[in-house]
Amino acid sequence: MREKTAQAFFEQLQEGASEQIQTVAIDMTTACEIESQAHCPSDEIVYDVFHVVANYRRQVIGERSVSIRPTTCTTKRPPASSSSPADGCYCE
Repeated sequence: MREKTAQAFFEQLQEGASEQIQTVAIDMTTACEIESQAHCPSDEIVYDVFHVVANYRRQVIGERSVSIRPTTCTTKRPPASSSSPADGCYCE
């Protein structure tokens, strides 16, 4: 869908208009990047802030939230054997 939208945009430009474009602001999809490079190969591509932040949240913050474990144990039971944790924490 996005590839067709980007392609349609460039097809609607008047002849010679793409040569006047110096910078292309796009979202972070491969389709937009491919179409922009195909029609404006020497132009600078910049990504809109919304998609940069969304990508950051998804890749960096999302990964960190998966790797962070609680600092306090919410599942404490008395040790059942000597191989049990000393503090009785059985968090998974």
